[in-house]
Amino acid sequence: GTENIFHLRKLPLRIAETGVNALVIVSENMTEAVQSQRELRESQRLLNTIIDTLPHWISVKNRDGHFRIVNAPLLRAFDADAAQFVGRRSEEVLPVDPEAQDVLRRGNKAVLETGAPYTVPELRLRLPD
Repeated sequence: GTENIFHLRKLPLRIAETGVNALVIVSENMTEAVQSQRELRESQRLLNTIIDTLPHWISVKNRDGHFRIVNAPLLRAFDADAAQFVGRRSEEVLPVDPEAQDVLRRGNKAVLETGAPYTVPELRLRLPD
């Protein structure tokens, strides 16, 4: 037969008037959920490998502008690690001038408001040496 994975919970059952004690066992078959979690982790590893292998800077932000994903080339450019970026906004972690920050902010806002791509043809940044 096929191996399955179960989550078991055992609870006491006390029947006061007879003084009989019993045991209730609740079993949940977790096989599909565990397999789905494994597949999701593998997909995430594959996506991270692809994102980190591309030479371009790639990041993902939530609606509030906080970084959720930052790829390796972007981190190397700023001599940083993911912990310095994830959960923070551009203005907190990118050492760029206010004009560039404004361009980045306007682009983020436009994409979120319109749902359409936004292109900055030429953004000048001074990177750390």
